[in-house]
Amino acid sequence: MEERIFVKDKKATFICPDCGFSAVRDVSAFLTIQTKVRIRRTCKKCGRMDSVLLERRRFARKPLSFAGLYWKLKNTEIQGFMTVEDLSRSGVRVMIPVYQPLFPGDLLGIEFRLDRGAQPLIQREAIVRNIHEKSVGLEFLSMEHTDSLGPYLAFL
Repeated sequence: MEERIFVKDKKATFICPDCGFSAVRDVSAFLTIQTKVRIRRTCKKCGRMDSVLLERRRFARKPLSFAGLYWKLKNTEIQGFMTVEDLSRSGVRVMIPVYQPLFPGDLLGIEFRLDRGAQPLIQREAIVRNIHEKSVGLEFLSMEHTDSLGPYLAFL
């Protein structure tokens, strides 16, 4: 699997997997690029060469597989089952197995149970940001997670 380097304050810390040498570099020139950014790096200490993926997301995503439900807020006839594929502080990616007329900008209600402790029920409202076949990217309308989701996300 390709190594991901996270960006913070327009800088990225590159750590050589062989010798542990680290270097902080300004990556601001890459932040406006809309596609995946792969950077070739050469360790100044041991000379190892490889490439890494520059991760520009504000929050890390956690891959998951939770069953849940969704419904369109303005048309409750559009509803069904979903699988949560990944989760972050700002949103969630879900897989909807049956075609539904959803479009970017639609508002959905979603609910799913966490896999820890008493498996608390999480309910959120979200906006559809993108759709790729059966995979739907949703952004939470609020990033204040005062329920069980807050502590769960703190360990991502």
